[in-house]
Amino acid sequence: MCALARAAFQAIEDRPFVAENLKRAAEDLKRAERIDPREPWVPVAASRLILEAGYRAGSRFDVRSYDDFALSRAEELARNAV
Repeated sequence: MCALARAAFQAIEDRPFVAENLKRAAEDLKRAERIDPREPWVPVAASRLILEAGYRAGSRFDVRSYDDFALSRAEELARNAV
């Protein structure tokens, strides 16, 4: 298991909307993907990062708060994790 990808996911969850945090998480995610591209946490963390990028306004837990492309791409990545 690549702890780096899981840590990237957790960092996004812990501090959403903090640009420097998201940048660091994206860098960690890229490194994790190079280490083990088949690690399930890689697409899970990538999907979360894409949702952050596609956030518009409102509750983070409401699909209407995200643009359609971000939702479809995040869903595709999350499906690849299982």
